[in-house]
Amino acid sequence: MSGDPIPAKADPLGADTPAVPAAMAEPVSAPPAVPGMPGTPATPGVPATPAAPEAPAPPLVPPAPSAAATPATLAASAEAALPSRRRLVALAGLGRLVRFIVMVALLVAGVALGSASFQRSQPPAPVAGDPVTAGVAPPAIVQEFVTALASNDPDAIRSAVPTDPYKLLAAELQRWDFATVTSVETLSTLADGPRSSTAIVLIGHTSGGNPVSINLIVHADAGKIVSFR
Repeated sequence: MSGDPIPAKADPLGADTPAVPAAMAEPVSAPPAVPGMPGTPATPGVPATPAAPEAPAPPLVPPAPSAAATPATLAASAEAALPSRRRLVALAGLGRLVRFIVMVALLVAGVALGSASFQRSQPPAPVAGDPVTAGVAPPAIVQEFVTALASNDPDAIRSAVPTDPYKLLAAELQRWDFATVTSVETLSTLADGPRSSTAIVLIGHTSGGNPVSINLIVHADAGKIVSFR
């Protein structure tokens, strides 16, 4: 077969390439073998070198365990945490104190506002009349009553005093065991429009003959005796 000519290849342009004799064709040879290199084809007479095995991966080493906690480390940790606990307790107490002060302030402010609002809602006080005492003469009905007392005339006293005030007068005289009136002194009269108050002093004796004196205030309104005090 070495003498057979190489067939001609078709030329793309249509021309045929002349065949090259087999004797002139260059033989194709295998790459030279390198002794000791893995994967190199075996050379006749030289033993094949086996491929080197892959190096194994280093084993995983677990992390070193932490040192066991000792009483000294625990005490140091507790001492380090103690100031923070104290600060937290102090802050909590301060917060409660601030809340209490705010609540008391709000309560006081509410009471003050409520009192001020109540005072503003009250109607103005009526203007009292100007009472006069100097040189004011007792009303005529009071003068009549004083004269009746001084004369120990029960009928004159009844005519000067209405029924209800007369009951008050009788109860007061009975309380002091007043039996007879020897004299009556008129002290002063306070007048406020139609109303008046006249202070008198009754001097007399008890049923046992002992001297007695009492102060009596006669209230009159619109020309009538309305009460005793």
